[in-house]
Amino acid sequence: MYRSVLLPARHGRRRLVYVPSAKLKAVQRWLLDEIVTALPVHGSAVAYRRGIGVRTNAGAHVGKSYLLRMDFEWFFPSILTATIRSYLSRVGAERLRLDPRWDVEPFLKLVCRFEHLVIGAPTSPALANALLHDFDAELDRVWRPKGVTYTRYADDLFFSTNTPWLLGVVEQHVRGAVSGQFCGLGLKLNEAKTRHLSARAHRRVTGVVLGSDGSLSIGRGLKRKIRALIHQRATLSSEQAGYLAGILAHAKSIEPEFRQRLIRKYGETVISQVQRGAVFTHNARHGRSDLEVQLGGWSGDPPEPRSNS
Repeated sequence: MYRSVLLPARHGRRRLVYVPSAKLKAVQRWLLDEIVTALPVHGSAVAYRRGIGVRTNAGAHVGKSYLLRMDFEWFFPSILTATIRSYLSRVGAERLRLDPRWDVEPFLKLVCRFEHLVIGAPTSPALANALLHDFDAELDRVWRPKGVTYTRYADDLFFSTNTPWLLGVVEQHVRGAVSGQFCGLGLKLNEAKTRHLSARAHRRVTGVVLGSDGSLSIGRGLKRKIRALIHQRATLSSEQAGYLAGILAHAKSIEPEFRQRLIRKYGETVISQVQRGAVFTHNARHGRSDLEVQLGGWSGDPPEPRSNS
């Protein structure tokens, strides 16, 4: 019912994801829409929620001089079937239109594999957010009155403040909360990823750079990569073109003025085609670039890309 896929991750590593079959994924999406989305999620959880994401997460920490990042280790697989069963019993399965006698166990079999949440199942992110509601609420309740902003993006925890010594105390409190009653999910912190940063350092929140002037940026490195890929667009494979379209869409959402600079340099037509995932292939016979559009199976005759000469 699942197939394993190795996907690229940060720092050149690969991440193992279990992709459900088409039929199972359809069932999981139905469960997500009809049951799981009814579970309460705290406002501090900003991942996997419609209309909010990395910009919302980063924007919450703008204007704060000190930043603490902490990370859960092996996030989804650490959330066990038994934990979800206990949670459903506590919140009341009937509220979710699940009959405790007949529906809970089939539900668990459909959303879990090897007795834990699955990296790749569409239900896993929303279930994790719901299970961490009390944990998120406790951290927000304790630290917001003290001037600390808390957000969680999946397994990444972020805290920011303008009080220089306070985040050391926050870190100790989080360690206690993870192992104590307000979590109780068997989660562990990845000690190697705990970071304390100040405004004098390069501060990133979910890949977004926090400027000392209160601005948000995708960072110089990603800008250089985007420019290089656009310049090489005639040699890109369909996979590379899709990657470029994705990071360009990300750039537009975080730093829209950067896209405007690209338009001034390359032209509106080229940037629009790049953002749609177009593949430019060099036609040596005619000495020009032909455009092949690959948009989820759609094909047609789009306009020629505008020359930069």
